[in-house]
Amino acid sequence: MKKVIITLVAGIVLSVSTIVLANEFMGGRISIDNGKEIIQIVLGKKSNTIDEVNERLWRLEAAVIGLQEEVYHLARDNSRRPAKELWTCRVEAMGKKYYGQGPTQGTAEMEAMEECQKDSRLCRVDECTNS
Repeated sequence: MKKVIITLVAGIVLSVSTIVLANEFMGGRISIDNGKEIIQIVLGKKSNTIDEVNERLWRLEAAVIGLQEEVYHLARDNSRRPAKELWTCRVEAMGKKYYGQGPTQGTAEMEAMEECQKDSRLCRVDECTNS
């Protein structure tokens, strides 16, 4: 029970300190779709001393932890989704047709274009559909 309480207190302290640092040193936070916020890092901030570099490194690590948590949650939520639709794209070049398929329109276009470009450099996407 003592370990649980210590872990909870440490978590609260880390959360509060991260929020304070995010607002004071990192340029604030960015709201994302699910109502959560992630730390916004200010790019190009110059550090003149070793202490400033160490502090900036700590802030960057805190931001990475937040991003890792969000990626984990997105991956977990994404694995629960049903199978995606299949896109099919047709590319034409000099009267010849090439086809590509993929989970997104961009993937299907890229596959068709790669096939077309083996024979011609005059490739153009003719049509894409999903099913």
